Amino acid sequence: MILFDKNSFSLRLADALTRAHADGAELFSVAFPPLPGYAFERIANVPEPALLFFFENEKKGIAEIGLDFRTPIVPAGTFENLAAAIPENRAQFSLVENENSPCVPAPKIFVAGTFDEASARPFAAIPTWQISKRNDTTQICAHFRPTKEIQTQAGALLADYERILSLASAEPNTFPPLPPVASEAEVGGSDYRSRATHAISEINAGKFEKIVLARARDFHFSPAQNFPAGTLLAALRNRFLSSGCTIFAAPTSAARTQEKIIGATPEMLIRLQNGKLETEALAGTVANVPGETQTRAEALFSDVKERREHRLVVDFIAEKLRGLRLSPRFPTVPGILALPNVLHLHTPIEADVPARSVSLGKIVSALHPTPAMCGVPAAEAKKFIIENEAFPRENFSAPVGFLDADGNGFFAVAIRCAKIFNDKIRLYAGSGLVSGSVPEKEFSEINAKISALASLLRK
Repeated sequence: MILFDKNSFSLRLADALTRAHADGAELFSVAFPPLPGYAFERIANVPEPALLFFFENEKKGIAEIGLDFRTPIVPAGTFENLAAAIPENRAQFSLVENENSPCVPAPKIFVAGTFDEASARPFAAIPTWQISKRNDTTQICAHFRPTKEIQTQAGALLADYERILSLASAEPNTFPPLPPVASEAEVGGSDYRSRATHAISEINAGKFEKIVLARARDFHFSPAQNFPAGTLLAALRNRFLSSGCTIFAAPTSAARTQEKIIGATPEMLIRLQNGKLETEALAGTVANVPGETQTRAEALFSDVKERREHRLVVDFIAEKLRGLRLSPRFPTVPGILALPNVLHLHTPIEADVPARSVSLGKIVSALHPTPAMCGVPAAEAKKFIIENEAFPRENFSAPVGFLDADGNGFFAVAIRCAKIFNDKIRLYAGSGLVSGSVPEKEFSEINAKISALASLLRK
């Protein structure tokens, strides 16, 4: 167990809380002493339902946990106005000893977005405990509303902190095995090919340039049981973290924190850090086969249909950023992103965002959904998807991530993912249809994508 001077912390914390309450602070942030880097992974093993959010991308230096032992702050709103839910009247305090200029991380709003906000609202929360890994250090910070019950609030906070230290000190958990699959079934029937044929006919008739059509597959387990989300999260980290994917987990509502969207997505929607914006176009796909990666990558790069599909996404993102008076920069020729199961055409896109010129939430709203997830023209393609897909997408293909009070943040796109229900898990995958698409080939592409998670379940 990592030790700390509880009496000293209690006195200092109570004094800081008293000042914050007297000043009328609406949100109070407390930085606790940093822990070694390994603590991040151990804290991520916290039992359900305390773990609310998890985001990790090794190559981009993203490692964030949002957890709560009670009830987090749950703001409501769209992406454009979510940042306003973080009060401006804030107080902060550092429990780090001998620190001349205490650095207290800005509070974050974590978000599980939805494909169509008109039918399903995003779920957003400000978890009390926000834990980040930076280089080889684990930062721990609490964000909460101060109350007049100073001693009670300080005591509860330090009790939570002791639980976190206990997790950080423990040996890594041995997760329970994934339960055996009892049955699996296509959601909405097994007629993807006929739906794809209909979509392609609409494209060939000139109504669309592109439509992204998705499939979903339900897995039931025997005996019926709550699915061990932590086991799947650990398996995804082990298999996909080194490939550059973002491993994520997020609840889909305040009422059902056991119901989660979880996955390993190769697609970043946006990262904004100190005025530097990063996004990417990821479209054009072929299955990756061991020993054939180079040959398949060359074929993908020279495929006219796949290059056209990719260019639609690049042009869309560039147009949206220019519409926000930003100046996107990107290479004229895409590269190849190689994942264990598929290869993608990939174009990184950057832009500078002057201070207070446009918010991260507004950029997310402008970019979502991209043609990689929806189609062209966007509004018409979205309407077609809602009316013709066999299931409601809800969180699939939506932004998942976080934004902070300083205007920085990170959002990935929820693909290569699953939704965990009480007694089943639903896997999703989609494919971009353009003129020249062949339903059978698109069906095979989706199978390659969905196998990323299905192979972990079918054991």
